[in-house]
Amino acid sequence: MPEIVCYGCSARLSAQEFLDGSSAWWERVDCLQFRCCRCAATFEVRIESGQVTFGYTYAAGGPHFAGMVPISVPEIGARPLEQGLQVTFGPVTKLVERLPQSDRAT
Repeated sequence: MPEIVCYGCSARLSAQEFLDGSSAWWERVDCLQFRCCRCAATFEVRIESGQVTFGYTYAAGGPHFAGMVPISVPEIGARPLEQGLQVTFGPVTKLVERLPQSDRAT
């Protein structure tokens, strides 16, 4: 079964636990909000084919994602859809909705 290690507490999270903790896709900077179910630490994460990068967002003339800790996760991938970001991690798929328009910087 695929899993990922939480950057905050080093707990081994199943695909289901990781995706359950992933919410609110910020399309402009292409990252998700993530909250660990074990330690409750929150991070921004970027998901690319085969990789999850833990990081944070900041504003310097506009919003940016600063990737700090890339982790190889061969079983993960994401693709943008009209409704949000579809994330597949092994056998588990979740549609992560976009942040509401009022929460997005222009």
